[in-house]
Amino acid sequence: MSKTESCSAARPEGLLIIIIALIKDISITIYSCHPRPPHCPLLVREIRLQHYAHFLFYPRLHFDLTVNLCIRCCSESESEYKRNIAWIQGTVDNDSFFTTKDKQAYSKQLRGVRLGQKLSVGGGNNFAIYQLTGYGYGLRFRSSNLIMKVLKDVNNAAIGEAKALRAVGDFVASGTVKALDSRPAIIMKKKPGLPLHETNLYKNAREQQRETMRSKTFQLMCDKIVTVATKKYVLHNDNHPANVLVTMNNATKSVQSVELVDYGAPSTYFISKSVTADEYLWDHGFPYVAPAPPVPKKTP
Repeated sequence: MSKTESCSAARPEGLLIIIIALIKDISITIYSCHPRPPHCPLLVREIRLQHYAHFLFYPRLHFDLTVNLCIRCCSESESEYKRNIAWIQGTVDNDSFFTTKDKQAYSKQLRGVRLGQKLSVGGGNNFAIYQLTGYGYGLRFRSSNLIMKVLKDVNNAAIGEAKALRAVGDFVASGTVKALDSRPAIIMKKKPGLPLHETNLYKNAREQQRETMRSKTFQLMCDKIVTVATKKYVLHNDNHPANVLVTMNNATKSVQSVELVDYGAPSTYFISKSVTADEYLWDHGFPYVAPAPPVPKKTP
């Protein structure tokens, strides 16, 4: 099938499209969620399945398999897809966005930094993330509400992440830390919550309850991404489970709210200030979401 044929198959707009595939006893149901934009024939909101599988039933179909993920079918590559959306201006590490002030983000030493617990070790652009027990001699923020990401180098990714955090309102300070061999670091607000699969309510829930929690998390995450995109003009597209923190309601045993973390390159974009929520949903559909790690089954 040619690219033109694969991208122009006639489908009733807005109607439910159900595809059932039985592969090794795995049942998969796919629903359409939006009328398709001209460059992407099928936007898909949900995929329900109990196990992972890899198969091909449509040319160059791109998706991730897990419960209640949004997936997108598009004949173009991810980079081509992004370039075809006019309101996406570029990734945050594109130096054409940087002002002189941005480029000096790590030129000063951070003073009054007192390191607490190491929260994570290593990542794409960082050595570690620390909880802070003190910063700035107790002036602006409670130290318990701050974390510090220690970066590997002062490069475009580091400058872009500081700029993106400033844009979304999570930035506190950046510079070098003498106690850590003068490495560059960003101090930012600590977001409440945990990844869904790490919460006790999720771990102890039955599978049907877990599916409800996943679906609610997905809905709230999409809402949050659209809000940030249309209010702060930053597109968060690194939506794996560790970057979506949930706050649970213990009384109702449900997901109450979500927060997004990690605005680093290359999965964060600056976007046009003219974009609206309707344009976002039309062009971008729903965001990429990485599969959640499996939760061990409860013992009887």
